[in-house]
Amino acid sequence: MTHPHTAPDPRRRVGPLLLLAAWLLTAAGCAQMSFPDLPPTMQTSQEETSEPPEAETPESGEGSVAETSEPPPESEPTPEAAPGQLFEWSGDGRDITRIVIDTNAQTATFFAGAERVGWTTIASGVSSHPTPRGQFSILEKVRDKRSNLYGKIVGSNGRVIRASAHGRDPVPRGARFVGASMPHFMRLTYDGIGMHAGPIPNPGQPASHGCIRMPPDMAAAVFAHVGPAPAASGVGGRPGGGN
Repeated sequence: MTHPHTAPDPRRRVGPLLLLAAWLLTAAGCAQMSFPDLPPTMQTSQEETSEPPEAETPESGEGSVAETSEPPPESEPTPEAAPGQLFEWSGDGRDITRIVIDTNAQTATFFAGAERVGWTTIASGVSSHPTPRGQFSILEKVRDKRSNLYGKIVGSNGRVIRASAHGRDPVPRGARFVGASMPHFMRLTYDGIGMHAGPIPNPGQPASHGCIRMPPDMAAAVFAHVGPAPAASGVGGRPGGGN
């Protein structure tokens, strides 16, 4: 005969387990159960696993006859400018003999012999129309030049039909193509790249179709003081390219 206190009732063990299982199924459900987060040391970020994107290769200038294969010189340091200052000129009466155009800094520096006589903020070419690098000379000077590639289409009544047009765009009957104004143009290449007065909408950023734009006062000063065939150097790896 077994004493009632020495033989445990099996129902007392099964009952609590059934209640626990029922509670888990109704409270969480299989679809809602999740694994605990991994410790921070075991997690791998996306930046660590993904490969860095390939860098874009700047486009090169098209067939510049005056460009040579010689490596361009190093950039000339630009004097520290006051806030809002776009250029500085002290070269009255002296011929400019050397010009350094830096598309990285978006500046051009001018020399009379070994002396720096001025500098200016520029707007060189954007990535789709880069300013070429290399060694150049001033091939031509035109005081009042207009582009034969970029401009606007104007109707017979004088109203602008298309504000941003190309010289090869069809022109409606009675209308005409008016090339963009490029005052004090100084040609650097036979395919149209040069220095001239033009807008600089965001100083420090390229903005042209390849030419080197300068503030009007500075372009006039440089035009007046450019000596016979001065050397011009285009340096910098940033996309740069004229109106």
